[in-house]
Amino acid sequence: MHIAARPARETIRALLAREKPRLSRQEVQEIICQAADVAHIYQVVLKPARVIVVAAGQGSRFQSGTPKILARGTIGRPILLRILDALAPFDPHPLVIVNRASDSAAKAVVQQDGLHDPLWCIQEQPCGTGHALLSIKEHLHSQDNLIVVWGDMGALNERLVFAGCALHQLSHNPMTIPTKWERYPYVSLLRGADGTIIDVLQARRGDVIPANGEQDCGIFFVNGPCLFDGLHTLAQQQQEGGPSGELDFLALIRQLTARNQQVYALNMGTVWDSQGVNTLPDLHRADRSYAHITREVEHDLRSARTVADLLDTLTWSTIHTGFFNTLSQILQRSDKEYQTETLETLLNRLPEGKRAVLMNIKPGNTPSSS
Repeated sequence: MHIAARPARETIRALLAREKPRLSRQEVQEIICQAADVAHIYQVVLKPARVIVVAAGQGSRFQSGTPKILARGTIGRPILLRILDALAPFDPHPLVIVNRASDSAAKAVVQQDGLHDPLWCIQEQPCGTGHALLSIKEHLHSQDNLIVVWGDMGALNERLVFAGCALHQLSHNPMTIPTKWERYPYVSLLRGADGTIIDVLQARRGDVIPANGEQDCGIFFVNGPCLFDGLHTLAQQQQEGGPSGELDFLALIRQLTARNQQVYALNMGTVWDSQGVNTLPDLHRADRSYAHITREVEHDLRSARTVADLLDTLTWSTIHTGFFNTLSQILQRSDKEYQTETLETLLNRLPEGKRAVLMNIKPGNTPSSS
């Protein structure tokens, strides 16, 4: 079964164009299931996607002797591994763009963990996020569905990834951006009269940022040809305009809208869904978010009343080794309809990508947190 674009593409896009109020998790789940013409999230089959983790920043504001992407905080699990955990069901071999200074250490941490097998790419010069993406075009082979993630997302929520990916594919957008409303955001997206995104304000660019702004969640779903055509155009314009500086990925938003290729955003994020880490206080906030999400997933597993509820939670939540003990306890309870299920039969009913991930982290293959 493949995703069927129902309801009509424009109906989905109208939902994606909503600025306020924020759509709840339940509402997002219902939209996805209705559009894919299925009863449950675990029955949604996504098209193949290629994941790109942009982790080549210098981390100048992160005052630590450790590369930012390898910071562990109180959780004990490095930021890069947290990101790869959440993205593994969508691409078993994501592209990770690092800089020369963090290359060896990042590879060593991922190899020691033993759960992920990314393709490593090095951005030799700090020329911006757009340049980093252009530098790895040869590895993508004209892939249509790309997931671009900033490498400092210390509490990336897999539900956000799943929902964004599904809605992007259902509506066939050039770009889809999950967003959240924040006080004094670092960036703030601007919407046009029809609700679509037309530009982005950035503090680093010297823009005046509103006290309350709609900020991206550090993850973007992009059509591959649109991405690279737009970035090539931006690079050419930059060269023609004189001495070139950094090539910024977010400048692609204005580039796409200038071509009438609309960018859509879904106001579905919360303070817990993503937390970029630029400073040590940011890392502490990301740790709190990560712990909150973990507790929320365990609550959802324990509250599940049916097999379908369990499968839905497993499908679009980041599952860690510790959850398997919880699952074993749940499956043995006599007051639930799924008491005849075993861990093996449960995993076999999951989507292929998620099943492969969970089979890899069953007890006996514990993720390293030290």
